[in-house]
Amino acid sequence: KQQQQRAIESSIRVMKLGGVGLEGEDKEQFNQMRMRLAELSTKFGNNVLDSTKAYSYTIEDASLVEGVPASAKAMWAQAHIASLEGDKPDLDPEKGPWRLTLDMPSYIAVMSHLPNRSIREKVYKAYLTRASDQSSNPELDNVPVLLEILSLKQKMAKLLGFENYAEQSLSSKVAPSVKAVEELSELILEKALPTAERELAELTALSKEQGGEDYADLEKLEPWDTTFWSERLKEQKFDLTDEELRPYFALPNVLEGMFGLVTRLFNIEVRAADGEAEVWHPDVRFFNVYDVDTDEHLASFYLDPYSRPENKRG
Repeated sequence: KQQQQRAIESSIRVMKLGGVGLEGEDKEQFNQMRMRLAELSTKFGNNVLDSTKAYSYTIEDASLVEGVPASAKAMWAQAHIASLEGDKPDLDPEKGPWRLTLDMPSYIAVMSHLPNRSIREKVYKAYLTRASDQSSNPELDNVPVLLEILSLKQKMAKLLGFENYAEQSLSSKVAPSVKAVEELSELILEKALPTAERELAELTALSKEQGGEDYADLEKLEPWDTTFWSERLKEQKFDLTDEELRPYFALPNVLEGMFGLVTRLFNIEVRAADGEAEVWHPDVRFFNVYDVDTDEHLASFYLDPYSRPENKRG
């Protein structure tokens, strides 16, 4: 009964937040703003995606990728080949060229493993300023989009009886008030900041010890340095690299472990059903979910595990 009551209360709350209690002009205005908000949200995402796709940085000097893991060089070399038109050369991760992009796997590899500090800075700043008033394409500037989204959310929250959108958001969450969230954030900051400062000092010391002239007179690391030196510190402390871990996290191994876990936790079985449903790409897989005891078909789902940002525009 208690679970049913919570489910009913949750459904009523969702309907109220959807404007079911509004009437007349307020309801019409709310629905118009909701439709506009959906348009803006799609535009925001598309601008970020287009801005991400528009940027690349190509390296032709092999000395600049010295020490980079083979998997990262292969990814960058493949990105270069994919960008070419006409006949494409054979892939050679050791000779390049290597095309760095802002797609997340490429970006993380740059920040984690590319030794050249100036290139990391360029890629970091390009990533940070995507679809902003600091980016190279003003047509993709999300600042006015974001301001309109904020304005609409504030107006919609007012129509629903809230002081602001933060209060509306918290109405369906555990936190009792905006003040409680602020107090928790301050508490986390108070506890976490000293540890973060100690870790940053450790990374800075390591960079001065191993980084050469670029870091000799550096007072503090820049944001495009911290991930790189965090990886070096991890390798030094634990004598372990991402490349050594990679074979253990191959996709088949991860799926086997995850599906085995859900079987133990929920008494369900996930079975491959490739070919039973139409897919939008050869890499996409299809699975059915069954009750272990009754063999009843409970659900089905698609799995699309690989990043293909060029196909995800809304």
